[in-house]
Amino acid sequence: YFKSTDGHGPSHHDFSIRRLNAHVARLCATKGGALIVDATRRGKRFPDALAKTVPIWACVWNRAIENTRCQHKGDLNETTDSSWDTTLHLPRHVSKNERENIEKRLDEWA
Repeated sequence: YFKSTDGHGPSHHDFSIRRLNAHVARLCATKGGALIVDATRRGKRFPDALAKTVPIWACVWNRAIENTRCQHKGDLNETTDSSWDTTLHLPRHVSKNERENIEKRLDEWA
């Protein structure tokens, strides 16, 4: 599961290594994606888990996979595929400052 507090708060952003959700990452890899549904009951239009936690999770996994691909291709003296998306995709309502704070930590988490 994804816990909103992992990616929540203007000054606190994190990536949970306890909740890697590797089974979801494997599903995305084998099936080409996954539909993630939020169970928030409070009636938020855009729950924190979907606004920040899941985008952070997806970006960290993509960066970790790209890092691994680059290491292996480097061993084989091949060029990497530049079409791999390692960009952080957040909703528009997330502030520029908050986005920058998250982006500073992505490589560390990957």
